Amino acid sequence: SLSVRSTLVVHYLSDVYTGPQFLDSGPLDVVRQQLTAPDPPAGMKATRSGVNILVNAMFEEKAREPGIDIFITHDSVLAVFVGYLLRSIPDGDSWPMFLGGALLWKSDDVFMLGWRGALTRVELPR
Repeated sequence: SLSVRSTLVVHYLSDVYTGPQFLDSGPLDVVRQQLTAPDPPAGMKATRSGVNILVNAMFEEKAREPGIDIFITHDSVLAVFVGYLLRSIPDGDSWPMFLGGALLWKSDDVFMLGWRGALTRVELPR
């Protein structure tokens, strides 16, 4: 039988630093900095490390059972995740829509990302 499991993604951020950044600069600028700057914004993990944490959570042992796993997070976390995997910087038009999502799955040894109607083979961080 097929089961559906859901998980709230725990953020690895320090609200002391990140809250004011999001309020002062806006989410789009914070996400752009996360994807382009050599060092992450204060209070945040390096992008590669954060994406790796999410991927490991998605494909941990219990997720290997037949089923669909749903991970719920903020639009800015999804924007960084998709931007990193697609090697793109989101703008206003490509920002995650309200209640929007992405699909990530493994078929044989290939990882695929479904995002906004397109399927793309992606390389995951190691």
